[in-house]
Amino acid sequence: MRPTRRRSRALWLRETPSPELHGIAGSFFRQMQQRDLSSRQEWLFEQVCAELEYRRQRTRPIWRCCSCQFCVPPF
Repeated sequence: MRPTRRRSRALWLRETPSPELHGIAGSFFRQMQQRDLSSRQEWLFEQVCAELEYRRQRTRPIWRCCSCQFCVPPF
């Protein structure tokens, strides 16, 4: 498996706890079901998913990893 680089340059995003990132991603996902996201919302959604993917790959032991649709690529 190729190591994932942390892509987000937003420090606040890196410091946000995983449950909150899951909430943000879930909110955007629900909005996508009803209407298109703005370009800024799409960017943030991609950054949140990238951060969750990064955290999942760095979590040890492996059984503590989240396996939701936002944490496991490709989304």
